[in-house]
Amino acid sequence: MNIANILGPLLHQEREQVLRGRRIRKGIIQICIVVVCCLGINPMVFGQQEVGPSIEFFRSSETAIDTVRPVALSWKVSNAYRVDIHDGYRNLVLPALGNENYIEVWPELTATYTLTAYHENGQRATQALTIAVAPPRIDQFYASTPVLYSLEPVRIFWRVSGGQRISLFDATKNITYSDLAKENSLELFPEKTTIYTLTVMGPGNYYLSQQITVAVFITPTIDYFTAAPFVVEPGQASELRWQVRNAKRVDLQGGDPFVYVENLPLIGNYAVWPQRSSLYNLRVTSYDDLYYYYRIRIEVPRAR
Repeated sequence: MNIANILGPLLHQEREQVLRGRRIRKGIIQICIVVVCCLGINPMVFGQQEVGPSIEFFRSSETAIDTVRPVALSWKVSNAYRVDIHDGYRNLVLPALGNENYIEVWPELTATYTLTAYHENGQRATQALTIAVAPPRIDQFYASTPVLYSLEPVRIFWRVSGGQRISLFDATKNITYSDLAKENSLELFPEKTTIYTLTVMGPGNYYLSQQITVAVFITPTIDYFTAAPFVVEPGQASELRWQVRNAKRVDLQGGDPFVYVENLPLIGNYAVWPQRSSLYNLRVTSYDDLYYYYRIRIEVPRAR
């Protein structure tokens, strides 16, 4: 038996099957191309994977600040139809910002900002950055001298890092010195022991305060307290004279008839007409509200 006569029909049958398969695949491809074209899809890119959004950069002009001021956020993205930024400080979203742009933010506390780029196919890309806001700090706060023994000025010094508003409060006089520089001093004149409070307002209503005390120990000085004359007849006048230093107030009281006179000058005189021998008290008030008494006696002889 001839082998060619046996294999010939088999080879012919296999070749027909291969050709039939090719015709089927070609038909399927043609049908697919027709369907794709009807759907408006470019057949050249059919089957290729779409590229999602890409963030080329997202950065801030500053990464750490110690006072409230504007910070610029800038970015550039590609393959995105929408871009927004989530503001972590205010917990809100800033939408429709463009693929390449910048904005200014004013963080009062440390905050994280997250950029999100969206593609039409639903893909997204995100990138975050943080701006640190340092709280204020009082570096120095002191008095030129902690104790005064006379009416003299004292200078209060301070130096502050960060903060928005700086003030100094005088508790004795109930006075606030506002809008102070971050490093400066004030010359003050405490009349009694005084507490001074330095307050620094920081971002986000944060505040920091510190106190110092200037002790004042001032004893009034009486240079003289006298009368002219010391002996008078009934109904005759005598002039009281005095001179006082380092005192807050001078009052006079006593005598017969009784007299009481307030807020006299530190150097002054006052006429009295005693009817009988009497004591007169000069009451001196210190700046610490302590009383000091000085007395003289005017004699009025009894009638014989």
